Amino acid sequence: MRRVKDWLKTRAQLTPENIAIIDRTGKKVSTTNYRNWNSRCNQLAHYLRDELGLKAGDFVAILSENCPEYLDLIFACNKLGLVLQHLNWRLSVMELSNILRQTTPMALIYSNQFDDTIQYLSTEGFSEVKHWVSLSDTLLKGHRSLSDRLGCSKSDVPRVDIEYDSPWFILYTGGTT
Repeated sequence: MRRVKDWLKTRAQLTPENIAIIDRTGKKVSTTNYRNWNSRCNQLAHYLRDELGLKAGDFVAILSENCPEYLDLIFACNKLGLVLQHLNWRLSVMELSNILRQTTPMALIYSNQFDDTIQYLSTEGFSEVKHWVSLSDTLLKGHRSLSDRLGCSKSDVPRVDIEYDSPWFILYTGGTT
């Protein structure tokens, strides 16, 4: 067994005021320092664990283009020992269905530009996916919003023990490499 190294927490302790993220996705460029980014990732980790009931070894899938929340999810999963499954947004619905059948994530987080794809997937018998979570506040019926995490604690989450060969990411190349 080994302890998961919380790289982001360490970086936040060493250089809390240094810029960690420059976000150019919106109309205005914004920056986030390491202290605030670590707090944001802690908050998401608390949400995933306390609100969704996820535990070390559970799979979490994400279907999104690049955005700060994507980075948050990478490090929140690391803090909890969750396995993050990156879904290629260029794949067809059928290709995504096949991937999801192989890994059965407990939660699938998505951005709203993929609502049509998610609507299809969430109504086509993926009962193993317990939580469908939108990055926006515009929700499909029965889905949650990632903004629900804002009510969660920003405190450090307890470190988890995992096996040395436990995965952190699952990446499908789709034959593109």
